[in-house]
Amino acid sequence: MIEIDTTVLCGDDPEKRKEFSQYIAMIRSRFFGNQEGGVRDLLEWYNPHWHNSAWKCAAGVFVHILSNSQLLIEGNHCSASLIACFL
Repeated sequence: MIEIDTTVLCGDDPEKRKEFSQYIAMIRSRFFGNQEGGVRDLLEWYNPHWHNSAWKCAAGVFVHILSNSQLLIEGNHCSASLIACFL
């Protein structure tokens, strides 16, 4: 999920990623360090639901990402859409 968000916001060019290295570090810190609405909350929702249809899981993850305090710093809608498509 972090890689999807990083690619959405910074692209995949190694030079561009160097330019945004501090921002990428902030993305990772927020993703793992956010106690409310972070990845832990998302996984706590996903674990009992993973056996549902892919459609329900994708919808649930999408809604969870958008309805909690921002999981990611920027790009939540776009990244949530891509994550849902991945699922």
